Amino acid sequence: MKKTATYLILYSSAHFFIDFTCAYLMFARVSGSSQFALMLFFYNFCAFALQMPLGLVTDRLKRCGSLSAAGCLLLILSLLLPFGALPLTLAAGLGNALFHIGGGTGVLRFYPGRCTEPGIFVSTGAIGLYFGTIAGKPAFMPAWIPALVMAALFFLLLFQSEERAPAEPAVGRQPKRPPSAPDSVTTAPSIAFPFICLMLVVCIRSYLGLILKFDWKSQTPFGLILILAIVCGKALGGVLSDRFGSWRTVLVSLGASGVLFLLSGSPLPGIAAVLLFNMTMPITLTAFVRLLPGQQGFCFGLLTFALFLGFLPVALNAVPGGTSIVLYAALAFLSLLLMAAAWKNRRWDR
Repeated sequence: MKKTATYLILYSSAHFFIDFTCAYLMFARVSGSSQFALMLFFYNFCAFALQMPLGLVTDRLKRCGSLSAAGCLLLILSLLLPFGALPLTLAAGLGNALFHIGGGTGVLRFYPGRCTEPGIFVSTGAIGLYFGTIAGKPAFMPAWIPALVMAALFFLLLFQSEERAPAEPAVGRQPKRPPSAPDSVTTAPSIAFPFICLMLVVCIRSYLGLILKFDWKSQTPFGLILILAIVCGKALGGVLSDRFGSWRTVLVSLGASGVLFLLSGSPLPGIAAVLLFNMTMPITLTAFVRLLPGQQGFCFGLLTFALFLGFLPVALNAVPGGTSIVLYAALAFLSLLLMAAAWKNRRWDR
């Protein structure tokens, strides 16, 4: 038990510091560039889209920690060397991708059949980005401080044992078939429809997360509370999925979030809507793994590639002006319909 907890704590903490460092680098060293918007596009491409091909490589490796450690090393170089805006952006994005694909694959392997631990792992990045952006303000923090943290993580991740934990499937609702069962591996046409539905759900979650605007968000302390809602939503989604089943969790969380988005002109319903909407993050990830058993790295990369696709409309300025609570609610309900279609076509739990 202690060993399995240590693995999760290490990678979840590292996720926080990796995203903190990447945000720090982009805002401390690149935000002053006249091409900052273009640099953000390159960063997101490297950090998210590249994880899909990297995932194919990761699935052939026995150890994932070496990739995560390589990501830390790239960030150390980015922090300490006088890179220009473009090399720094590419190095930071690739470092982020290497850590995430190594860590995400490792967690999925280390906790097979589980949703709780992947949910906790993915949850910590949002709060890291929030504080890293603040720390990236000029003269707020010297670069050697995050460099020391990255150096410590480099050695911890490099030498962390990756001996798999005994399978501990969810206590409540069990998968209808074990993910590794021979009859769960079917032809491409049988998984194409649920696969597309899940990809669209992740794209919508990415897009909605980037366009959310609330008049009350700038009021202290609602901005931080909103970030914490994202963190708690991702973590709680995994816990509840293991306890009550993924479909029940999806139905309640997305249905309730759609209703609450209609009331999100007030802070409390808005915060609750964001928390509930983010609960599907670990559920879609584990659903991918159950559709493509034995390809945890590729599945994690697919999810991050879908996040990048959701970013593209924002990069092209396809963003509604002001607050659009009806649009937010519509996207939540559309996500629910897509999840229902995917689940009905190929159920990943009872």
